[in-house]
Amino acid sequence: MYLSPAYVTVLESTLRQLGYDASEFARTYSEPLREKDLYDLCCRAVDISHGHAELPLLVGTGFHLGTHGLFGHALMSCQTLRQAARILVRYNPINGDKGRVQVVFADESVVVSYFPAFSVPGAPNFLTDLFFSAVSTALRELIGRHLETAQLELSYTPSIPEERYSDIVGIPTTYGHLANRLIGPADVLDRPLPAAHISTADAYLRQCEKLLQRMEESHGYQNIVRRLLMTSRSSLPNAAEIADKLNMSPRTLRRRLLDEGTSYQAIVNEVRSYLACEYLRDTDISVSEIGVLLGFEDISNFRNAFKRWTGVSPRDYRRQARQAEST
Repeated sequence: MYLSPAYVTVLESTLRQLGYDASEFARTYSEPLREKDLYDLCCRAVDISHGHAELPLLVGTGFHLGTHGLFGHALMSCQTLRQAARILVRYNPINGDKGRVQVVFADESVVVSYFPAFSVPGAPNFLTDLFFSAVSTALRELIGRHLETAQLELSYTPSIPEERYSDIVGIPTTYGHLANRLIGPADVLDRPLPAAHISTADAYLRQCEKLLQRMEESHGYQNIVRRLLMTSRSSLPNAAEIADKLNMSPRTLRRRLLDEGTSYQAIVNEVRSYLACEYLRDTDISVSEIGVLLGFEDISNFRNAFKRWTGVSPRDYRRQARQAEST
């Protein structure tokens, strides 16, 4: 899986804001990064900044949802915080191949423990700081408010005061614990996410525009319907809801699309097929999670639909795409 090029842009920008020369990043990392490049990227950043303690925290605050590319699109398509949090911690590219995230649900709380993939020389907790700061930023944008009721516990003692650390990540933080973990209230997990929250909506629409530009171009009402489907969050609107948005009856919409040689269901299948292929190729999100994101409650229904669209199973498609990448 590739890392979003925007990650390098955020890191470069943060280094410059701290007064360091980051010009080498644009030259060295001009191509999309693979997960194996993450270690080298972190080491170079620490070397340039002389181990600046706030660097990974500030970089994490710059990882807005739109920064994550297709991974961010998946997060912004979730219906609840539980679904988004599961994807965020399980498939976060920052984890790397060897990083591990453990999520435990207690009676009244959810505990996210992080075990980094590697230690950076000169800043051994760089990845942990980056992970929790980035997760905090994503969760804050998804729910539209700060996480005052959450708490972050660290097993180490950073060289900045607890108050300063807490201010940067937006979560009360304390040092000297047995493990690195984020603890939050469980009662917010199944609340619907605020789909119209402005800071998230803008990023979502920008990502949708990029996806639309990469899809096969079409004109007329089918293009309008496709755009409405792509920019709808959480669930795809039905034909009646699309018709209502266009100020026409469902029958009129059906006739207009028929005149263009297509139908509402054909466009829905096209959008679902395209997004499924993108998720399978460019993220590590599981097949079942992708099915849920696309509105399939039964994984077998998703598998059957995907094979009908593409001629292969989701698992085979992902395997073939990864093999093509490596050649």
